[in-house]
Amino acid sequence: MRAVVYNGPRDLAVQDAPDAKIEKPTDVLVRITSTNIVASTCTCARAGLL
Repeated sequence: MRAVVYNGPRDLAVQDAPDAKIEKPTDVLVRITSTNIVASTCTCARAGLL
């Protein structure tokens, strides 16, 4: 699967990642079908806070 990985301020990357799996009886998998980025997130990223 592909994942967005946060490596530090101003350093996001799309990388290959292993598929998630159930390891314990209390684990769950959640499928994310959509997401968004709001303006405040962009502002924080430009300021180096993310």
